[in-house]
Amino acid sequence: MAVIASGTITPAAIGTDEQVTSQTIAGYFHAAFNLANMADGDEVTFTIRKKVLSTETIAVGAVAGIVYQASFVYQDAQETPIVELPPIHSEHQYLLSINQTAGTAKAFNWSVDSP
Repeated sequence: MAVIASGTITPAAIGTDEQVTSQTIAGYFHAAFNLANMADGDEVTFTIRKKVLSTETIAVGAVAGIVYQASFVYQDAQETPIVELPPIHSEHQYLLSINQTAGTAKAFNWSVDSP
């Protein structure tokens, strides 16, 4: 697999859905995050949206296009800080966002790869 996008994101505000990456090429996309910086009381939600038809509109914060959503809550020391989201196929657009819903904003390393 080849990394097609990567970086570090620190949510600007708690409770705000923020774009991590948007890919407009056709393919399978697999995202991973490192949650090692989370502390007691932190919570994050990841959302993947995709277009089924090229004429559709999807946007961060919108319900339209949601295909996967997962929340992670830090309770104790993290034994496995790397979180892998399921691979998603998209012909038109893949949109990945993060929302830190509780705690203090943290920096998260991330990457998206594709075969």
